[in-house]
Amino acid sequence: MGTMEEDLKNLSAVSSRLGAATDALDETVAGLEEKLTNAPRVSVWLDVLLDEEQTEDEKGRQVREGYRLGYAKVQSGAWRIAVKRSRQEFDRHGDAAPFIDTDHPTALASAPREVRAEAAPHIEDVVQALSLRAAELLEGVERANEVVGT
Repeated sequence: MGTMEEDLKNLSAVSSRLGAATDALDETVAGLEEKLTNAPRVSVWLDVLLDEEQTEDEKGRQVREGYRLGYAKVQSGAWRIAVKRSRQEFDRHGDAAPFIDTDHPTALASAPREVRAEAAPHIEDVVQALSLRAAELLEGVERANEVVGT
């Protein structure tokens, strides 16, 4: 283990690099959101929790809480790469219930730095999920149009 002075020096260096890296990530996300301007207005959410905390509720069940990453309409009315606070409960057998939203979607750019940093490796997954969901919806609409049109 290093001395406290060494640790503080290392912390300062890492802090500067983390700040620069998340600033660059913010610019990357802003550029991606510009490219998504013509994307279908369809919400998608990944089944990944960022800044996750695991606890037990009053009945002794395991609970996971954190931020889910996705693409959605945020309170300003804009469609953005977003996060929302969510929780997931597990029954006594360890089976997971669906996620429960505990807050409204917020732009990723407004999320705490730790959440933005944890989101970075999953941003491509959001775009892929959006593409797949749009294709699913298109297929269903086209199928309905064929049935109704005949």
